[in-house]
Amino acid sequence: MNSIASISILDDAARSYLAAGLCVLPADLKGKRVALPTWKVFQKHLPTEFELADWFSRGDVNAMCIVAGAVSRSMEILDFDCQAETFDAWCKLVEDEISGLIARLVIERSQGLGRHVAYRLEGVVPGSTKLAEKVCVAADPESAVYKGKKFTTRQMGEHYEFYPTLIETRGEGGIFLCAPSPGYILEQGRFEELPIITATEREVMIRCAMSFNERPQMASEPKMPVTSGDRPGDDFNECGDVRDVLRRHGWILARGGENEYWRRPGKDQSWSATYNGQVFYCFTSSAPPFDLNRGYSKFQVYTLLEHGGDYSAAAAALRAQGYGSKTAVLPGRVEVQVVPPDPLPLDDPKPPAMPSGLLPGWLGRMAEKVAVATETPLELSALLCLSTVATAAQGKFSVRPEGGYFEPVNIWTAPAMKSGQRKTAVHKLTTKPLLDWERAKCKEVAQQIKAVESQIRTLQARVSKLRSKCAAEEDSAEQERLQNQIDQIEASMPFLPVSPRLFTQDVTPEHLGTMMVEQGEKMALLSDEGGIFDILAGRYSSGIPNLDLFLQAHSGAPVRVDRGSRPSVVLDHPLLTMGLSPQPDVLRALCKKPGFRGRGLLARFLYALPESKMGFRDLEPRQVPEHVADRYAEGVRALLDTPLRYDGLREEYFPHVLIFDDGAYGVWKAHQHRVEVQLREGGRFAGMTDWAGKLPGAVARLAGLMHCAQFVLDSAGPADRLIDQDTLRRAVQLGELLAEHALIVFDLMSDNGALESARKVWRHIQANEMTEFTFSEIWHPLRGTFKTTEDVEPAIEMLLDHRLILAREEGIMGRRGRRGRRFLVNPKTLEDSCV
Repeated sequence: MNSIASISILDDAARSYLAAGLCVLPADLKGKRVALPTWKVFQKHLPTEFELADWFSRGDVNAMCIVAGAVSRSMEILDFDCQAETFDAWCKLVEDEISGLIARLVIERSQGLGRHVAYRLEGVVPGSTKLAEKVCVAADPESAVYKGKKFTTRQMGEHYEFYPTLIETRGEGGIFLCAPSPGYILEQGRFEELPIITATEREVMIRCAMSFNERPQMASEPKMPVTSGDRPGDDFNECGDVRDVLRRHGWILARGGENEYWRRPGKDQSWSATYNGQVFYCFTSSAPPFDLNRGYSKFQVYTLLEHGGDYSAAAAALRAQGYGSKTAVLPGRVEVQVVPPDPLPLDDPKPPAMPSGLLPGWLGRMAEKVAVATETPLELSALLCLSTVATAAQGKFSVRPEGGYFEPVNIWTAPAMKSGQRKTAVHKLTTKPLLDWERAKCKEVAQQIKAVESQIRTLQARVSKLRSKCAAEEDSAEQERLQNQIDQIEASMPFLPVSPRLFTQDVTPEHLGTMMVEQGEKMALLSDEGGIFDILAGRYSSGIPNLDLFLQAHSGAPVRVDRGSRPSVVLDHPLLTMGLSPQPDVLRALCKKPGFRGRGLLARFLYALPESKMGFRDLEPRQVPEHVADRYAEGVRALLDTPLRYDGLREEYFPHVLIFDDGAYGVWKAHQHRVEVQLREGGRFAGMTDWAGKLPGAVARLAGLMHCAQFVLDSAGPADRLIDQDTLRRAVQLGELLAEHALIVFDLMSDNGALESARKVWRHIQANEMTEFTFSEIWHPLRGTFKTTEDVEPAIEMLLDHRLILAREEGIMGRRGRRGRRFLVNPKTLEDSCV
């Protein structure tokens, strides 16, 4: 926890930065990340003062960060890492070219002794870019440490290399932690008074930063055949010199040293490239035939300048000069490698896992113990426990967030998992109190049913006897008296009690209406599969979807159904809870079902797509502790037995109304405002406004359920307390987590299968540590997944498009067609997180 003083300092700075047009967010100091479940919307929109007050009033916020780019009025920073070892030299280079520029910039020291150089641009801010890396050599991966940081290595022959970042930009959409966060100190200027620099000034700053790069991206060159001895180009790279070649073509050495600075022809000052004895690195687009930001070997420089890019002619000329002899092998030979293209991620995002302790009291303990006992993700048991609580509480409670706005507490949850992952076991454990309550009530009602049936038979016999007598009676007065007796007996005929039912698993919309009429307008649909979606799509109605009752029973809207072939269905406040755990493939197909998306059915579910634990389970038998299960059952029973609120004035029964206290209302309102901004075009929820538009209401429902679970076993029950700020924070956190899952689920629904197929092939490549393969070597092991070679083709094409694999130009000798194709795994995937 932070002190009130430190929280106040952060809050004051945040307000000041926001007033200066900077997008400031709460941050996690240790993880150097935004301390919000989701924050992408703030890459486009500034937060509100209301949101700042909410964030920085928390005791768990220990730092702050700024989002660079257009949202902060074209702000960009240069980030000097590795304890800013290049910072002083960079300042000198910049000052030599533009005197006084350094003094105008805002400079901040970071907690790792690095430096942040901040400014604003006149135009568009580019994306974040790595400008300079250091090449370090390690004897083994464990010794890959530089300036106290551990790095991932790449094996290069008998040694290992790793590449600490020296300088990079934080551009459009990037974040950086800033003062007054602990360890961050402004050494020059203020963020509220950022200077605006010109394109020329930025070009000088970037070029000076790139001059420290020890790992440039090399320009490619064609493969040259080896006729005899070593290749002349390789030999020239080892022992040749291009300085005289550069001078002959008008280049001027501007500054000597270990890393030389060269000025292009036609330029009177500054410099345009660096040369370290092996690599010539060009920083300008005005020096043909060299390209901007590309490194060139000595052989490439010689070929481009002396032979117009004709590598065959260059090799022949060098061979005539004596290069290419096997005897020309010198110590310290540097092998210049062509850097492969950067791979693009497949965007197989793993949604955030649900943290323990999010659900309160006995509800949270049961969800966590079920997850442990069944070795399943917490999301599955948590959402099904919430659906069980909703089944017990629906119709008994409603939430009033503000004014005349009410939300019932029924919810629809759909944690999706593949078959064979113990979903049924989780359903049994979470719904057991409902089944036990049903059985107990059915036993109580059974005797009543027998007694009432006997009474009804007796009264029906009397009515039958009186009706016969009345029909035979000729005296009109006596006939009227007998008819009155019949009417009185029929009016006093007792209703036959109905055995209570709390939930069903497989029901048509038509019969659901009948069940809800019998069961007090409430019902739940709890199943470990998603077969209900096929029923809704028209399995029993000739393919015609029937969604009306389901849609209305989510919000509690009145239902009136009058069809000649069936009894009328009249429901004033129908409420339906659902807790389903379909397979992901079922979710993928939902968008194709008519009306499901357009009419809002899919927007009403709270989805989860948890990561499977299959393959990592220890398979040890475990039980949910008896005291945990008993307390959970006691809480669910208490909710089921809670009586409705009686309104003496209207002589009617109504649900208990749950109201937010002031702090809780502030948290909910801030969340509602955040979601509203994220619904904009280009915002976080732009692709699923139907779902996200209901998110604040879903959060209110979740808060109501958590509140009920927290206090139903107390002497002062849920109706006697206000929903507090802590409960609302839990509900908002859960809502934000489920929003991340929903984004992935809706993306899954829109996928035609190629992306998922590519992910399966890529996982196979990674699992088998493949570096080169043929088409057949992929298809044969995966024939259980892909029935034909044509099924694999879209996956291969997508991997090629994402540059995760690279096509070899040469095929397998004697083979033609698809199976003869050969591929290389992009070496950069070994260091990048691509999936």
